[in-house]
Amino acid sequence: MLAYWDANLRCRFANQAYRHWFGVDPNSLVGTSLRDLLGPELFALNEPHIRAVLSGQEQLFERSVPGPGGVTRESLANYVPDIVEGTVVGFLVQVMDITKVKATHDALKEAEEYLRQLFELSHEGILVADEAGRYTDVNDSCCHMLGYARTEIIGKTFEDLLAPSELHRLPTARAEMLAGGVHVQEWMLLRRDGTALPVEVRARRLSDGRRVGLLLDITDHKRILAAERATAMQLEETVAERTAELRQATNDLQVSEARLRGIFDSASEGIITTDANQIIVEANAAAARMFRCQVGDMLGTSVELFIPQRYRAAHAQEVHKFGEGTSGARPMGQQEVVALRADGQEFPIEASISQVTVGSQKLFTVIHRDVTSQAQMLADLRSAHAELEKLVSAMDRVQEDERKRISREIHDDLQQTLTAIKMNVTAIALAHLELPSSEHALLSEVAALADTAMDSTRRIIRDLRPPMIDELGLVAALESLANQTAQRHRIECRVDVSPNVSTALQQKPSITTCLYRVTQEALNNVVRHANATRVDITLEDAPGGQVLLRICDDGVGLLDADRKKAGSFGLLGMRERVRALGGRISIHGSPANGTTVEVTVSMPSAQKVVDRSAD
Repeated sequence: MLAYWDANLRCRFANQAYRHWFGVDPNSLVGTSLRDLLGPELFALNEPHIRAVLSGQEQLFERSVPGPGGVTRESLANYVPDIVEGTVVGFLVQVMDITKVKATHDALKEAEEYLRQLFELSHEGILVADEAGRYTDVNDSCCHMLGYARTEIIGKTFEDLLAPSELHRLPTARAEMLAGGVHVQEWMLLRRDGTALPVEVRARRLSDGRRVGLLLDITDHKRILAAERATAMQLEETVAERTAELRQATNDLQVSEARLRGIFDSASEGIITTDANQIIVEANAAAARMFRCQVGDMLGTSVELFIPQRYRAAHAQEVHKFGEGTSGARPMGQQEVVALRADGQEFPIEASISQVTVGSQKLFTVIHRDVTSQAQMLADLRSAHAELEKLVSAMDRVQEDERKRISREIHDDLQQTLTAIKMNVTAIALAHLELPSSEHALLSEVAALADTAMDSTRRIIRDLRPPMIDELGLVAALESLANQTAQRHRIECRVDVSPNVSTALQQKPSITTCLYRVTQEALNNVVRHANATRVDITLEDAPGGQVLLRICDDGVGLLDADRKKAGSFGLLGMRERVRALGGRISIHGSPANGTTVEVTVSMPSAQKVVDRSAD
């Protein structure tokens, strides 16, 4: 692991190894306290070394470091002070995983104990001599092999145990031993009873001058020594690799820090960091451009200079409340946030705030986005939408007026003409003219056609603009519409109207027309799509001086996919009619409960907007 901590124990950079050791993203460590990373127990253990390195003393120590998943690593930590002009401004932390080294050390201890046990229990003879070559220790196996008691061998030399024929080889063997080499050869020894004993001897001179010799098979010991050498070489290679990796990591961190600084300075959004007192400690070029000043002019000043006077108290309270919470980041404000440029101009922004605690200091970072153009576009869109609503309302009034005019013309002109035709045909038929029977039949057919045409005109008049709305009111029109639906499509339709609503609606033709058209469109949808057997139409008072129209059917229910079908303008027309009156409409359904349409509009007494259609 490689990291740099400043004098306040705040992280300036950390490499990817921290993800494996502590399970944290190294990018999130920047600005984090070393105490928070290590935790109270591990920090307390390391605190003497931290104090020492902050006083300028390089530290090298071992520590057990618990990590994620219950893994504990044995580490060798090196704290190197960063001294600038005689002052320690921080320190570089280099931590190497020596778990394997520690394991090897423990294994060596175990091996030593193991060798002692082998010394005591081994079937092979083991001899230990001092610098003069006199034996100071011997195991039972050796005593048994040579036929000597332990006390008899102590004080003897290898020369005392050799057969006379082997004495000439001693100078070469001793020179080899003095040179530090390992002597491995077969020798002929003499037992206490004088019998020869050929043995394989493996001996060497220890660093303290003592000599160790093993008799007979020493294969296991040779294997252990080879393993020790291999472990030592592997450790040296690992340390070399780690050192190279640390150098590379240092270079990478320097490049990464430069890259991050470049990103910070070249970001298109304004970034400002303040302390707990709302003093600006960091700002990028985009923030300076946004507030029309220089970065240097912003540093060290209060952020309140860039907030309109009327919002400063609320802003300070919001930041204080956010600082007491545990949230890492969130948008600022519930509505539009207004900022103040250096030249005094106010402008809308979007801002998100985040916090981080470094040591005992809390820092707040706010990312600003100038939304002046978006705010203007939204205002234009709202204005266009309002104009569109007025246009839809006007078109609806024009359409209703045109329907009323056409229905009157059909009633006053076409229906009267058809009535006259029928009367003339009936008069001819009753004149007792001597006409062939085929012509009498033709007159009867013409009269029947006239009746049919009159029925059609009456139905067209009702569909265009039912006379009942203007003559008898909404209730009668709804009942007539329900009766027609029941007769034509065999669907049971019931109408239930509150008396107060019926009286009040007579004063508001625009509401009457809207509720009638919504009911008409809803019944058309029931006939075409619902496969229903019953429809209940309810008109009643609602809280707040409003009237509620509810149309419920027991059909298959309206699904979300049905609302979004291409070319389906019925539901859209219903919504626009209701919205033009400032009302609300909800349409919901399910396969088990059918579909319910609810419309709520203000009663005439509660209407504040003049109804132009009543003029």
